[in-house]
Amino acid sequence: MKKQLRNTLFITASLYGLLFSQSMLSYQFPTGITIVPSAGPSLSLGRTGVGIQNDFLAMTKNPANLGIVQRAVFSSVISYDIFNISDDGESSTQQFFNPQLLSFAFPVGKLGSIGLSVDQRSITDFKFHLERSTTVNGLPYNQELGTIRKGGTVSWQVGYGYSFKKYAQLGLSYERIYFTDRTTNLKTVSNELTSTFKDSTEVIYRGNGIRGGLFIPYKKFTGGLSGEYIFLNEATEKRTNTGDSTQKSKFDFKPAPSFSLGGSYSFSPEWLAAADIGMIFWKEFYSQQGTVRPLENALYFSAGGQYIPAPNLLAPKYYEIMQYRAGFRINQLPVSHAYEFGIDLGVGLPLQQGGSSFDINFEYGRRWDSHYKNYSEQFFSIQLGINGGRKWYQSTESSY
Repeated sequence: MKKQLRNTLFITASLYGLLFSQSMLSYQFPTGITIVPSAGPSLSLGRTGVGIQNDFLAMTKNPANLGIVQRAVFSSVISYDIFNISDDGESSTQQFFNPQLLSFAFPVGKLGSIGLSVDQRSITDFKFHLERSTTVNGLPYNQELGTIRKGGTVSWQVGYGYSFKKYAQLGLSYERIYFTDRTTNLKTVSNELTSTFKDSTEVIYRGNGIRGGLFIPYKKFTGGLSGEYIFLNEATEKRTNTGDSTQKSKFDFKPAPSFSLGGSYSFSPEWLAAADIGMIFWKEFYSQQGTVRPLENALYFSAGGQYIPAPNLLAPKYYEIMQYRAGFRINQLPVSHAYEFGIDLGVGLPLQQGGSSFDINFEYGRRWDSHYKNYSEQFFSIQLGINGGRKWYQSTESSY
């Protein structure tokens, strides 16, 4: 019944146009629109980072970055998004603000390093409202249809990293996953009498997962791999119908695992190029409630480059040590014939000599699903990242 209602709402919205909406495609995805966690240094590289060694990325794309941490570092990212839906000539534009990442990493001497983070993994925001008026047998007939879905996935992590000299770096982390999905459906029909149907559902999942990553550097090239697996656990559903009757139930729920490979190549101190390829295994996602449409494994690819005009000058001008970046990404979405494409341009602004930076990224992208003709979603985002680092101790390895 719930699955049929979701399909009906989406088809109705596609047929009769949009009055107010955020991502309608996300309504078909079990955990909403996926957000790729990333710190500032990889935002403008199309979220590329699995093969990039940078201590500010310690808790994001590849936890193996924990193995190179030699100072206390933190990273944070916020995003301002402008979102537009186009459906057969009609459009709707929304704006929203999202904190996406806060992470810390600390060296613990010869034992390696540890890290902590909280990041946003998905967002389920969806709003739809439609009113129609017509005449049936000479009498006025009004219908109002609405859906509000809000929530998403947040990951809390604690990780550990270790470097095997210069041969390899390893990182592992434990995750605590929080997924919340609150959906309210409303339908009102007015003729001689007025009838209202209201259905509210709240799903809460709390689960455990693990992430792991590895770096293998070789001269100017660094290869990396990273994977994530989240365990099956019970989710709780609370459903309230018209008349305020409430039902509670529990069901099995398991988010999709993922795996990715990446590499970076430093042509010179000025130039760096990187690329990632990976897959989210949505066919491994499981929910006893079922899904709106059959899920498909989602392949993704990203690439980007960085240029620093004069990184090694003793007294450079400020613009000569700024980090200029560009990148793109393309990925499948959880259902067949649905894709997302994004282009990024950004700059890293040093705040101290090698200590901190402020990153600005501009992203333009588009989502579409060929299953629904003349429908697409465009987005423009401004992401701001602040990264800081400081050594807590003076190395005692030097001799005098």
